[in-house]
Amino acid sequence: MKQHLCSWIFLLAAFPLAAFAQEKPTLTADDYDQWERLGSFELSPNGVWIVSTITRVDGDRRLELRDVAGTRDPLVLDHARSPSFSGDSQWLMYRQGASTAVQEKRDEPAPDSLGMVNLSTLADTVLMAISRASFRDDGKWLAVLGPPPSDSLAGDLLVLRPGDNLVTTLGSADSYSWQDEGELLAYSIKSSTAAGNGVSLFHPDESRIVPLTSGMVSFGTPTWKEEDKVLAVFRSVERDSMDGEAKDVLYWKDPWALPQDLAVLSSTDRTEFGDSLGVSEHGGIEFTPDGSTVFVGLRPWTRVDVEADT
Repeated sequence: MKQHLCSWIFLLAAFPLAAFAQEKPTLTADDYDQWERLGSFELSPNGVWIVSTITRVDGDRRLELRDVAGTRDPLVLDHARSPSFSGDSQWLMYRQGASTAVQEKRDEPAPDSLGMVNLSTLADTVLMAISRASFRDDGKWLAVLGPPPSDSLAGDLLVLRPGDNLVTTLGSADSYSWQDEGELLAYSIKSSTAAGNGVSLFHPDESRIVPLTSGMVSFGTPTWKEEDKVLAVFRSVERDSMDGEAKDVLYWKDPWALPQDLAVLSSTDRTEFGDSLGVSEHGGIEFTPDGSTVFVGLRPWTRVDVEADT
């Protein structure tokens, strides 16, 4: 009996020793690449949906769309980022890219594509290549700026109504902005020859375009005053006697109703600027609360010596 008891004690002691003697598994680079980090999340305006961003160590990302009540499985959108809900909570827009492995094999990065999820049916559709896209505040219209072709400086600007085939092509554009809490889209046109450059307004509900200004110069991104109809935009200006370029500021108090009512803050006609200062686009355009005055930055804009012909 004593011999059997000693045998059991020996066996019990041997098992933990054997477990410690086993070699522990080593994590490889591939194992680390699969680790995930929960990033930002966004809640739909009606509070029904939540979308979160999940990023792996290897750089791959995905979105997971869930109903807040937790009544269904999440919708997984691979290689997706930058989600945005429409204001009416009917659609989720996102950017669809390629996997990290595919991107590493390309000489140049491919543009993202526009992805749309119908929140009524959870149907997911990937549409055209984009450089930028955004909903109007009410969610009824979507502006999509395509990537510039290899032989162009600007992409095509489209305005579409989610859920149907109604699409308006506004032409080659450099930038755009929706009116804050309004209905209008302001956009800067940029043509290959500069002859067609300008700024226009588009009202998608009326399918009507109103040109505001044009010229063989470049125009910045139109800036709306918050929750108002006041609009301003930078316009480039150059002089042979000056070093580089400066900006003018174009200002409309009500561009849709009075497009001809244009005020200009000029870098060349302001005596207080002298020969040393010009308007700069850095810092953007700010408005006073009543919209009657704009604030912009200034930069050194010095005169250069032009040698006389001999």
